[in-house]
Amino acid sequence: MTAYGELLTPSATKVPVGVTERECTTGRNPDPFLQEPSVVETERAATVYRTTTGPDGDQSCPGNPPVKRLLELREPLADRALLDGSTWPPSPATRARP
Repeated sequence: MTAYGELLTPSATKVPVGVTERECTTGRNPDPFLQEPSVVETERAATVYRTTTGPDGDQSCPGNPPVKRLLELREPLADRALLDGSTWPPSPATRARP
């Protein structure tokens, strides 16, 4: 998951993020296959995990394009970390280059 740093402010409750499928999907647009995000918010972090519906059959791996989504938090981000829950342990979300 990639967070768009210029919009990642302490008062943010809506954060634009980029989501990329990790499995080989023949470079399809992930948009219609994305499931709703799982978001766990604590005093220290907001951890986000998102899944997709995988393709059937053999696939090639030319690279998977990212898709932008708006992540909605219950509370402002404040000084909490934004974590990518697709890894264990969760890792800090990658910041997009300006």
